[in-house]
Amino acid sequence: MVLLDICMPGILGTEVAREILSKREGDTDIIFLTTSPDFAVEAFVLHAGDYLTKPYTKQRLTDALDRLIEKRRNRLYIPVSCGKQIHRIDLFNVLYAEAKNHSVEIHLKSGKCLKTHTTLTEFKNIFQTANGFVAVGASYIVNLRCVQSLLETTLEMSNGDRIPVPRRLRGELKKQYFDFYTREATEK
Repeated sequence: MVLLDICMPGILGTEVAREILSKREGDTDIIFLTTSPDFAVEAFVLHAGDYLTKPYTKQRLTDALDRLIEKRRNRLYIPVSCGKQIHRIDLFNVLYAEAKNHSVEIHLKSGKCLKTHTTLTEFKNIFQTANGFVAVGASYIVNLRCVQSLLETTLEMSNGDRIPVPRRLRGELKKQYFDFYTREATEK
């Protein structure tokens, strides 16, 4: 876990965070502590664990740290075979998985894409224990935490990728998305 200020001499905390996250591929959680509310949106695009504006209370900082510690305890790591390599990935770093050409491409928050020779159905079984993942049609599994916008015919992911949503699933997907965020907001 990293606690970062935003306005530091010669560099912004968001730049430092970007550098850390590019090297640590999602296994570092960041909390911003700052006097400036101006960078909150950018901080959450970086998947910051929290954004506390000064002055903040000891309780507010403790709550933010407790949430991140609990999140770390609940992380689910899976091994993914990619050719002759096996990668251990944190499911919460998965943006989405796409069935393509008799394999599954796993798109990660870091920008990496891992290709594994399995079916989406087999891969879907891994996600059954993970909250916040939904199937979108026959070709995609999406991490709802990484959905930036629900558009009329697509989901826009936090990295800008768009996932087509079949007409018959749009209402149900919208309900799942709002239910998921309602649960997230009401849990400690």
